[in-house]
Amino acid sequence: MDITKTGVWSWLMQRITAVYIFIGVVVHFMVVHYYISVKTELIDTLVTRITSIGWQIFDFTLLAAVTYHALNGIYAVICDLGISRKARRGWTFIFWILGIAITVLGFLILTRLVAVSSPISINPVPSP
Repeated sequence: MDITKTGVWSWLMQRITAVYIFIGVVVHFMVVHYYISVKTELIDTLVTRITSIGWQIFDFTLLAAVTYHALNGIYAVICDLGISRKARRGWTFIFWILGIAITVLGFLILTRLVAVSSPISINPVPSP
């Protein structure tokens, strides 16, 4: 990633989001794939996690960080190929629109998960 072509802020944000994504993925795997999977009340625990405002903020910021990091990385590769300033402006516009669309779609999916989740306990029907 050439700082002179993409800018210092782009370079810095790429590093910051990389650290956040690393920490976020570790937390996600520890909580979702280890902590929740060993609990007996799997559905209740999952619903509690999805409806918690703290986890909603975590999931949304992780989504935004991954989207920015991926699109900024692709943009840096395109800039390293030596395209003109006019082409860079076009790619910047395309990636902003794509990034906003992905983030909004992810936000709608996350809020839909919260809307269909219920804090009511879901217990399986005992077999006769």
